[in-house]
Amino acid sequence: MEKFRINNLIYRLRNYLKSYNVVRLSSLMMMCSMGLFSVCFTSDAAEPSYVSPYYFGPNAFPIPEIVDSTSSTLNIEVSSNYFNGRRGDKTWDVTLKAIIPLWSDRVNLCIWLPAMEWYRHSTQYLESCNILPPYPDNAERGSLTGDVYVTTNMLILRESGKLCPDILLRAGLKTASGGGSTIARYYDCPGYFFDAAISKTLSLSKSNDIRLRFSLASGFLCWQTDKDKQNDAVMFGVKVKLDWKKFAISECFSGYSGWEHLATNPSHLAHDFPMSFKTQASYSFNNKWSVFGIYEHGLSDYPYNHFGIGATYKIDILKKKDKAELPHK
Repeated sequence: MEKFRINNLIYRLRNYLKSYNVVRLSSLMMMCSMGLFSVCFTSDAAEPSYVSPYYFGPNAFPIPEIVDSTSSTLNIEVSSNYFNGRRGDKTWDVTLKAIIPLWSDRVNLCIWLPAMEWYRHSTQYLESCNILPPYPDNAERGSLTGDVYVTTNMLILRESGKLCPDILLRAGLKTASGGGSTIARYYDCPGYFFDAAISKTLSLSKSNDIRLRFSLASGFLCWQTDKDKQNDAVMFGVKVKLDWKKFAISECFSGYSGWEHLATNPSHLAHDFPMSFKTQASYSFNNKWSVFGIYEHGLSDYPYNHFGIGATYKIDILKKKDKAELPHK
């Protein structure tokens, strides 16, 4: 069909060239462009890539958390996470994370990865991810190491007065270092994202012990789906955090929306619109140690419930003990 359309266009172009009709030639060139576009691009994008959060494990490309502030200390974080999949699959992991201030408390380098992940797949999970018998090795259960994430968080504008908010920019990179692409655990491809968060803190007490912080974030996220294809997504999120002395609790709604569920056929099989509600509570024992707990309820194309606990250790590498610390996660 495509070959017939191209031959037909070439035949009509030859006839018009013989008549030297400039107006008709311009119209025909436009028709050629539209025809070639439909042949070369529309047919390629007609089917979903099936490289999206729904078809892979919970750590393949999770929804990036909203980062609304920077830290003046080196934060070393260890957490244990359990993901209960709605298709009967289970995932446990140990995640390592480091937040490093770069010469200033306004710029942080953040690195994290699932250092080890253990999984158990159900038959329903394997079938929904297009993995059919005979199953590859380690398809039903196993362990592996996940992708490495690296972000740079930059505080562009510091909060001051009643109107001026914190404005933070972030640039992130996802490597393709994780394994298990053949058994639907991690994408065998890189990704990246950029976003900005605007935050404002309200004091609810004269002593400033009780504070309420509002954050709004938006950005762009992209991951490769094939050699010459990628899925582009819009990131969005809103977060509310309550600080009371050494205790803090936050609620966040966030997600990202890819283009495939809008432009492919059948669009309902793209599953590139993950969202979640995430609740996090933390308690700081002193200026060095804090513990936290997480519950995340996946929505739409993120079919997981996430439970996590962890601890953070802080080191004052900038030697700013006498300076009030910036609010941080």
